[in-house]
Amino acid sequence: MARYDIVIIGGAIVGASAAYFLRKEGFSGSIALIERDPQFTHSATTLSAASIRQQFSIPENIRLSQFTLGLFRRLKEEFGADADIGFREGGYLILAGEEGLPILQANHRAQVAEGADDDRFPIYPQRMVADIRRALPSEGIVALDNGIYKIWFARNYKAHKPNTVLLDNALATMGAGLPSAMAAHLVHPDRPVISVCGDGGFMMNSQELETAVRLGMHITVVILRDDGYGMIRWKQANMGFTDFGLDYGNPDFVKYAEAYGANGYRVESADALLPLLDHCVSNPGVHVIDCPVDYSENDRILNVDLRERSAAV
Repeated sequence: MARYDIVIIGGAIVGASAAYFLRKEGFSGSIALIERDPQFTHSATTLSAASIRQQFSIPENIRLSQFTLGLFRRLKEEFGADADIGFREGGYLILAGEEGLPILQANHRAQVAEGADDDRFPIYPQRMVADIRRALPSEGIVALDNGIYKIWFARNYKAHKPNTVLLDNALATMGAGLPSAMAAHLVHPDRPVISVCGDGGFMMNSQELETAVRLGMHITVVILRDDGYGMIRWKQANMGFTDFGLDYGNPDFVKYAEAYGANGYRVESADALLPLLDHCVSNPGVHVIDCPVDYSENDRILNVDLRERSAAV
């Protein structure tokens, strides 16, 4: 194999973060970032993209974003026109030389470990993700509704086997978490299934608890309660809009679950979540867990920290 120090494929933010960690750890080799998502392509990049494609031998079916084109130009300026920077098609993955891969692996492990044992309450998102990973066996399935917590799962949840993380990502279909978990149970009745929902998404299809109970399913539903549309609030704040119409009241989720014949629980401390998950995964039935969540550091981590890392590439 020809020497390609680092080739990062799939996602401007992911690629920028990986490159940031490499530079931070003193890696000085060549780095190439490939963006494969067509939604980032802009017609204005057509002419400039042609020369980039030629220099980096990038196939025509791979779309290039304006962000990625800028990174390629900076790489060429830094390493020179003859730098050994290339492209290897093979999906969303990272190919690295012997020097680079351990750095990426170590920093990824460090990122996942951040907050994994945080004992603040309401629960910290990173702790919640870590405890669900601890509670589920490798073949266990987690079905995500849509809310800001899905970003934390995408960043921190390590899937051990294919098709064990159900995440529809940009489709943003609120209300999908519980039905997805039910479908997963129907397909794999021998595997434990945990649905993770925000309180808003859960209430959009919460009546399906009756179906799950009637069919004798074994699923666990974790409701992350912040009494509002948390992700919309975060996005509106980023856009400078007024915080309006995003708060609402919730039922008592324990009594609500029991009214359908399910088992209802409420998390009272960070340390109480994992034992409760273990209990629900180990005992048949439909289990609903009311879990208050603390999103107060989302903006700092997902906006400020990521931008600083990207700018440092």
